[in-house]
Amino acid sequence: MDCWLVRALGERDEDSSSSRCGVSDGGDEGMNELCEKATEIVRELSSGFIWHCGEPLSFWVEEGKGPTFANDALMMRGRLEFGDNIEDEWFATFIVREITRRLPLACKMEDEDGQYLLIEVADHLPHWLEPDMATNRVFLYQGNLHIVPPPTNPSMLEKLPMDSLSLVEGAKSCVDPSIPTKASPEIQEALSHKLDMYASHVSNSIHHMKCFLPVFILKFLELYPESIGAAVAAFYERDPIDMKKCARMEMFAPSSRVMGPLQITKCMYAQLSQQNFQPPSLFGRMPPSSSPDHRAYMMGAKLACGYEMLYFKAPVTDLNNVDNDYRWKLYLKTLVNNNYFDDNIEGSKEYKSRLAKAKLSFVKQMQQIQKQQHQQQQ
Repeated sequence: MDCWLVRALGERDEDSSSSRCGVSDGGDEGMNELCEKATEIVRELSSGFIWHCGEPLSFWVEEGKGPTFANDALMMRGRLEFGDNIEDEWFATFIVREITRRLPLACKMEDEDGQYLLIEVADHLPHWLEPDMATNRVFLYQGNLHIVPPPTNPSMLEKLPMDSLSLVEGAKSCVDPSIPTKASPEIQEALSHKLDMYASHVSNSIHHMKCFLPVFILKFLELYPESIGAAVAAFYERDPIDMKKCARMEMFAPSSRVMGPLQITKCMYAQLSQQNFQPPSLFGRMPPSSSPDHRAYMMGAKLACGYEMLYFKAPVTDLNNVDNDYRWKLYLKTLVNNNYFDDNIEGSKEYKSRLAKAKLSFVKQMQQIQKQQHQQQQ
């Protein structure tokens, strides 16, 4: 899922013709501040949530390229990888709608199917809106869906081109009270009906269970619950070479397993449950399917194998390639959430100094953990 967010000046007021209209990037500082606020809203609304692909909905500032986006216009970009879990995309859309309510931003959203918001409200769309007409005409703004129409009178023709719109032109139209962009009540109701379901998605998406796992994995999940997505994906996409690693279980020995609590999304739980799997002999005999412990043992074996595969797929932990290590990414996210960098701007001297110290500390910690794991195997 991709989104483009343009800073919109003024507030739309259909009952007034004097509202100040337009779009502006506000310079680097203005867009960066909006980007930080949008990221904070994501953190607020997704606190405790486990994203399917491990990484949350993220934003950054970039310069628009090409006439479609308006050359040299600063804008925010957003992206989410949601894999097989379409629910993550809709939850992210719910969050973006809230962002447009709180911040002066107009947002265009697309995925591999194109304008997926239009698919949800297809029964209520205006007759003129064909797929080839939709580019840069569909936005979320002030929490509502806006559809920029083609010009229907001379005054609109002065503001809207007859053919294609740039992203900035489309966003500017949403702010202009003289252009009827706010979609019909039927469209708003259909989209709200869909998105309002995700207000409690954080709690509704989680499945709680007991699981028989190596103690190190349980402790790791306490610190980095987001890592479970990568482990599920590693198991789900395994091949015969991956399974050779699990025949030895060098890093997460089955002998260290204990019963403990596990939080996993319902989608990930379904993915693991549907996989036929015969655990390697190191895991011993599984309880019969009639046993109340059968699920905890089988799910634990699958996850332990997932983490084993993930461990050996991960880059070697050293300062030269730590940026590509998934464990570092999770650790860095924790640092940011705990305000480790204070108000230092990314790229500043103090930010770089703190980042270097964090990387060094992380590498030493990971090396120590690996050493302990190897000693346990001896």
